[in-house]
Amino acid sequence: MGEPAHFHCQYKKFTRGKGQSAVQAAAYRLAARLRDERTDLSHDYTRKGGVTGTLTVTPSGMAVPTWAQNPTKLWNEVEAAEKSNPRALVMHEWEIALPHQLTASQRMDAAREMAQFIADRYGSLAMAAFHNPNRNGDQRNYHVHLMFTPRAIGSEGFSRSKFRHYSLRAAEAELEDKMTGAEEIVFMKAQWAAIGNRHLERAGFAATLDHRSYEEQGVDLEPQKHMGPDATSQERRGERTAKGDFNRAVKDRNRNRQAWRQAWEQARIDITGQHLPNPPPAAAQDFAKAAGSSKSDPPALPRAFVALMDSQIQERRGLLNIHIAERKKQWEMEQEKKRLQKRHWAQLYRRQSKEKKALESRFTTWRQRLLLKIDVTGRLMKRRETTIQGLERLQKMERAKLGREFRQAIHDPADRLLNRHASELVVIDARHMAQRQEWLSRETRNQALLQRLKQGNRGHDPSRGR
Repeated sequence: MGEPAHFHCQYKKFTRGKGQSAVQAAAYRLAARLRDERTDLSHDYTRKGGVTGTLTVTPSGMAVPTWAQNPTKLWNEVEAAEKSNPRALVMHEWEIALPHQLTASQRMDAAREMAQFIADRYGSLAMAAFHNPNRNGDQRNYHVHLMFTPRAIGSEGFSRSKFRHYSLRAAEAELEDKMTGAEEIVFMKAQWAAIGNRHLERAGFAATLDHRSYEEQGVDLEPQKHMGPDATSQERRGERTAKGDFNRAVKDRNRNRQAWRQAWEQARIDITGQHLPNPPPAAAQDFAKAAGSSKSDPPALPRAFVALMDSQIQERRGLLNIHIAERKKQWEMEQEKKRLQKRHWAQLYRRQSKEKKALESRFTTWRQRLLLKIDVTGRLMKRRETTIQGLERLQKMERAKLGREFRQAIHDPADRLLNRHASELVVIDARHMAQRQEWLSRETRNQALLQRLKQGNRGHDPSRGR
């Protein structure tokens, strides 16, 4: 059957309130050089590798201006349509993992179909950028960035109003008879799962893409955390992170779950030699629930194993409670440090404003004003400006130094605490696995001993010893 395709479909939005720009985001994803006319900045990402192709999709049957095919003009028009709104939403994006089983042309066809669906649904223009896996990362990570405009586009340009599919709340959605923003995201993920599975089946592979969670699928696996760009880059450089340690622990626990389930299916005879009943069909339930909650439920696991699992669960819960209490204490300390930082900032600004006013007063006496009037070369004026600029530069350096000290004082203890918590969880999981393996090996030895005893009893003749 082969390895199943990986499902990843994440929605993102770019706003000016977060300091983001549609021109800069498009330049990075397209690995191109685009100039932002609003900020007069040039964003050059031409040296970025891994971008294998791009495509632009317009709504079906809709005539669009010629500049819509030019990325520089397109995203500058998107920024211009928002005028001077400091919190404007300037771009939507779907980041989608493409099945690594498909060829490059098949992946492009699947992404084109998804981009066309987006363009037709919202009436906007969609632009896709295809990225290959990073050379230091997972070589199956073929993905596409589907960027689309926040306004519908027509022959005259963008519409006056934005579509609000991703921002509707429950009351507004019920009034307009539409889906909420969260429901819209789930709907789009399901749409990509259907499109991806259709292209997988056309290529002769099994349809394994599923947008539902493990719990909704009834799969007894624990989900991992999204790493993000910062943690991923640190892991690629060989630096351990709290998220990376957590995901590694989750992988070990999932591997243990599968190994124990497989071992339980293969060895279904206990020390008495009797066949045990089949395990319950529900795969996602807890071990304690699988043992039976009433006298009428048949036991699915030996009591010794259930007792071992219960003790390990209690130990893990105790460790997690300790971690939660430490995190709460750390959060209170961070709040106190932030309050202290605010007081220091207020004192610093008051002192710096007094210094600046004192310096300004030196240049505002009647004698200095008279000299400034008769100064032909402007040397006094230049000296005044140079002195004020030097003072502002020193004050800015002082504020930056104080900010670095406070950030280090706040973030370093929290990072060390997270790393210690992750390492403690990894150690306790490894010890739990060793206990389970010891229990299984003991059961295996008991079964082998029982088999030898049975064979010896069958081959013994009482009359031969007399």
